[in-house]
Amino acid sequence: MTSISARVWALGASVITLSVLAFIAGQNVERAHLANRISSPKPIETPHPASTVAPRDYRELAIEEMLAQPFSEFYEALRAAPAAARDTWAAQIASMPPGPRRTAAFRAFYKLLVQFDPDAAAEKVAAITDAHLQRFALHILVDAAPESAVPRIAELVVRLNLPEEYPRDSFNEICREWSVLDPPALARFFEAHPKRENNYLYEVLIGDWAALDPKAAIEWLSRHEIGRPSGYTESPPREVRVTSNLIEGWFLYDPAGATEYVVSHADNPDFQNAVADVAAQFYAMNRPQDIKAYFERLPTDAARRLMFEGLRDTGRFDSEDEMRTRHTDPRSMTEWITQYPPQYWQGALGPRLEFWAQRDLNDLLGWLTQQPAPIRDAVATDFQVPHEASVGDFANRIFNMTDSALRDQLLRTLVSNESLDFDEATAAVTKASLSTEQKQHLLQIMAAAKSEKDRNQGSEK
Repeated sequence: MTSISARVWALGASVITLSVLAFIAGQNVERAHLANRISSPKPIETPHPASTVAPRDYRELAIEEMLAQPFSEFYEALRAAPAAARDTWAAQIASMPPGPRRTAAFRAFYKLLVQFDPDAAAEKVAAITDAHLQRFALHILVDAAPESAVPRIAELVVRLNLPEEYPRDSFNEICREWSVLDPPALARFFEAHPKRENNYLYEVLIGDWAALDPKAAIEWLSRHEIGRPSGYTESPPREVRVTSNLIEGWFLYDPAGATEYVVSHADNPDFQNAVADVAAQFYAMNRPQDIKAYFERLPTDAARRLMFEGLRDTGRFDSEDEMRTRHTDPRSMTEWITQYPPQYWQGALGPRLEFWAQRDLNDLLGWLTQQPAPIRDAVATDFQVPHEASVGDFANRIFNMTDSALRDQLLRTLVSNESLDFDEATAAVTKASLSTEQKQHLLQIMAAAKSEKDRNQGSEK
């Protein structure tokens, strides 16, 4: 891990760059006026050629004059200034009229101050009486705090307890930063502030901690119940998501250890996501043999089905570049999954097939016709049509298939969509660019599907 001092100097350098840009942005409007005030002082009488005039002490400058100094001088002045001078500048910034200039001054002042004196920065923000400005200054400290100052700023966030304005959440943000730096310290912080415990942050903490010391993370987790507000349900439950984060972090630290732990807990309901997470991690690492060995070690068929059920959305939200590099495009994922017996994955391919159909239906149909009968039939049963798809357009492309059995199976799937409005679909089919024979065939399939749906609804009542 990078040393704290190195990280501080790196962050300090980036803060300096950001501050310079902030000064430039904030000073455009009044630059000419301010330059006249500073660069054109009143003539100074010189009683004797040999006499010199001492430069003005920076402590005598108003904040506007400070901001107009070369950046290096402003930085050094703020770093070396006594508390009284900093107090004066902080008060002057707070009293500036609202606008871009005050915003730039706030950013510059507090971004720099938190670098070399986080305690002073925290106390000055705590002393701000304007709630809006105080929240703004607090966000600056949260964003710019060096590693060594993160605990101090976290305490300030709890102390001020300011109402947040979406999308900012200072407590979550500073705790996420702290979790990466020192998970055990953050755990102690949670214990010292139990009213601020947050199940979402448990997930973050456990994942980061497991990547460093999984045994310590498990021990701490065993002493803390991961609860939910009364009457509130989640899918999946918090327990499942925390366990998933534990395994995800642990896998980075020790893939073999994490895998062994999941195998030994695979029938525990809290591990329903973690079972799939291990397979997804191996897949991302392009280690198919490890996936096969892991699959065979899972203790029950239920756990093996759970592995594929948890993979139903893997890669679905990846960018095109990510799909190429991680092989998470729907075709690659489907080809990998269907190497395993259908009894384990059938029923879990729907979202992936729907995504594939959105991207390239002809590619999906072409691939499907090349599969052996057991795989083809199982995949066709899982086929899902995109919600926005045109029944007539999809039917037209399905009718182009030469395998009549597969064609009719896909047509039945097409019209078995629970959200399908049969009246609208019937109208769409009659207007579609299909032959009369094809329309009649599809309408017959639709009528049978509607009758079956009506029977099922009647039996439920």
